[in-house]
Amino acid sequence: MMGSSFFFAFDRKRAKEGRNSAIYWVNAGEDSAGINLLWNEIFASIAPAFIEPVPEYTFEYELRRTIEARAIPLLEDKFPGERFTNFRIFDDSFKTIKVQLRALRLLSTVPGNNDTWVLTEHGDLHMNDLLAVKKSEPRTSEKKNRPYQKAEELDLKKQ
Repeated sequence: MMGSSFFFAFDRKRAKEGRNSAIYWVNAGEDSAGINLLWNEIFASIAPAFIEPVPEYTFEYELRRTIEARAIPLLEDKFPGERFTNFRIFDDSFKTIKVQLRALRLLSTVPGNNDTWVLTEHGDLHMNDLLAVKKSEPRTSEKKNRPYQKAEELDLKKQ
């Protein structure tokens, strides 16, 4: 799936040294930018939130998180040493994403409630294709000798 450019605004903060060499953050201004994202990249990032119906503000929140996560590394290159907050998706970009994900039959509104969104059956299948952990096929010799992974080979984290 191809993608498109999406536009957003954000606030920049710059470090400033205060008394006793303490660092604090001051406003460096508001800025805007565009980012190119693939439709599959957007959908894979937001789809799990739509397994159950969600209100439109959750849709916007999930998109904002996706754009923010992809944009921050690029912004850090452009504005070294600054922080970025208060990301806002331009309304035209939000509308484009909603229409495209509907046109691709990935999301739909809940019948009788146009402000609530949910995965379609097609969207659920596509989400699983994109995100489900694929079963890796063991080599033929391992199939016979080791049907299960040894415990010492597992990456277990102590809690």
